[in-house]
Amino acid sequence: MAGKLLILTVALTLAAAVPCASAGEFSMWFGDVVGNHLTHVERADGELLNVYVWLSTTVNTWFVEAAVGFDTAAQEGPAAPLDGKLVLAHNSPAEDMVWFDAALTYDMMVARRLAGFYSPGQTIRPYGAEVARARMSGYTPAMTAAKFVCVKLKSRLGPGESYTIVLWNEGSNTAGDLNTMVMGNLTAPWFGVSDTLLVEAGPPTVAVTGRAAGDAVVPEAGDNFRFVVFGRVLSQGLTADEFVLDDGSGIPVKVVAPGHGLAQGQFVRAKGILATGSPVTLQSSADRIAVYP
Repeated sequence: MAGKLLILTVALTLAAAVPCASAGEFSMWFGDVVGNHLTHVERADGELLNVYVWLSTTVNTWFVEAAVGFDTAAQEGPAAPLDGKLVLAHNSPAEDMVWFDAALTYDMMVARRLAGFYSPGQTIRPYGAEVARARMSGYTPAMTAAKFVCVKLKSRLGPGESYTIVLWNEGSNTAGDLNTMVMGNLTAPWFGVSDTLLVEAGPPTVAVTGRAAGDAVVPEAGDNFRFVVFGRVLSQGLTADEFVLDDGSGIPVKVVAPGHGLAQGQFVRAKGILATGSPVTLQSSADRIAVYP
């Protein structure tokens, strides 16, 4: 009895802590590289976006699948053109789907949804949705949080445009101490939604130096622009989630980008929201950092 009460308590805690929990057994959500839940990001035309699917389970898991819908067609039929506002970053499933902690064995596919696969009115999933699907089979112990898969996308959003990425959920089944997590079974007639991520094009981009970033006009321009800074990573202030750039202007820029993975001396480009003050700080993310040779 004590063991059952402990499991129930953990399950309720997980359900409250992360989105898309079902019956207290599992959770799946969109997050950044370190697991922070994401509901909204900005990516202008040509910018890359790493979409991480995270999961938690309270029991041993036998099977798990993630279906990430990132493109749709406005009408039914195999000839219906997709919107093409979000596309695979390199047009290569092998390169654009990256596996992480939670899997023992893998397979993958990118499937285009065509009319006839579902009956009209029976599915929440739009016709023509391009779905990145990752599957894990084998025995995996309970886990509090693990990266399952990363889908690398590229934005084709124009000024003022936005698009929603969907994590589809067909539910889960539990037998004994094994949990089957079927998040987007491609043969099911309809689906629920586990999580969504809104992608917006965002405002225009301006490159600035650390010294120029301290100008009095920057705070007023912050809502109308996004800023890019260049420079070398200093040893001072370098942590797993933050780093400081020296661009030679005499005013270094602190960059906040959880899980950036950078090292001292690397020359990088960082994009984000600029906040003046001391130090000048750029709020960014790991996939908005570019490293140059």
